[in-house]
Amino acid sequence: WISPVAGRMEPWPRHALETIFSTRHGLFVWHPVYLLGALGLLAPGHRRLRWMAAGGIVTAVLFYGMREVWWGFHSFGNRYFTGLGVFFITQRACRDFNVPLQGGRVVIQGFGNVGSWVGKYLHDAGAKIIAVGDAEGAVRNDRGLDIPALVAWVKDHRTVHGFPDGDPMAKERIFEVPCDILIPASLNGVITDANVNGVDTRIIIEAANNPINPHADHILAERKIPVVPDILANAGGVTVSYFEWTQNLQQFYWEEA
Repeated sequence: WISPVAGRMEPWPRHALETIFSTRHGLFVWHPVYLLGALGLLAPGHRRLRWMAAGGIVTAVLFYGMREVWWGFHSFGNRYFTGLGVFFITQRACRDFNVPLQGGRVVIQGFGNVGSWVGKYLHDAGAKIIAVGDAEGAVRNDRGLDIPALVAWVKDHRTVHGFPDGDPMAKERIFEVPCDILIPASLNGVITDANVNGVDTRIIIEAANNPINPHADHILAERKIPVVPDILANAGGVTVSYFEWTQNLQQFYWEEA
């Protein structure tokens, strides 16, 4: 949330957000939110959608961003569209920069909704995912991690930490693992001038938003390591969210191909 007074991002307590999103008195606050969401700039999120509907203010049809079937309003593929888009971009970038995909060594930092789907599609395409990290830890297997087993492990344990088919490693050192394709898929600003010189890869795909700070980006350019920017790499999410929004407006839902 952006503070209208300070002009900066500030955390709001949950009870305040629920009041804003579920009462008509909050209309002037969240009204720009759903307009921005309709333009693909800001999604109010699943919990806030429910608050709005509970307040009887607006119907879900005005929004995109439903990540599961909710009152019948959904778009096929909305669970995996960002990860699938990153996969398609990775395929094309590997072709353009002459980086091997089949048999190529991949490191993924972040294994949530985006990173896990990217890992699945790359694994199915023959790539070798050799290291994966998240907020709790990281695992490495130079022979290639068993991605379906890792996805199942994360579903049960909420982290890659402790996965038995890989060697544990410090999450901060995941960018130092030699690889062909590096995919930061979690937070912004994870590659900085403090760790960029340890990056050992042939190409970087920005699945996360702004994962490389400007100084580090400059150093990567000097080292001639190509970076596919986030605005392209993870655009599949916003693209299909727009499709979802238009389907909701028209009450006409497409079938999955």
